[in-house]
Amino acid sequence: MNRTAQIGSFYLRILPGPFMDVGKRSKRQLFAVKKSLSPGDQVALSGVYRVVHAEHRHDHFVIVLAGDVLPACRVCAGKVTFHIEQTLDYAPHDWDLAGPLSNSKAASE
Repeated sequence: MNRTAQIGSFYLRILPGPFMDVGKRSKRQLFAVKKSLSPGDQVALSGVYRVVHAEHRHDHFVIVLAGDVLPACRVCAGKVTFHIEQTLDYAPHDWDLAGPLSNSKAASE
């Protein structure tokens, strides 16, 4: 049941996510087909990214929001890469948290 979608210049593979809702609906995770991103690239998906430096430090994780432009490293400059580990919804952009109230909720208030 894998599908692909295009967001800008990124092709995405839609797969079942590791954190599936057991309740009324299930969520899907989006994983970028592009293996790594470089400084100056604009991020299509908010999430946790693994940062891999040239040699001066171990890999580490950062949170990046969709639309952010990835920075260069102060030490290894452009020899740093970013790899998406987990996509996340930014709360103000999440439909259930920031979208309009449903009719049943609006009527009960």
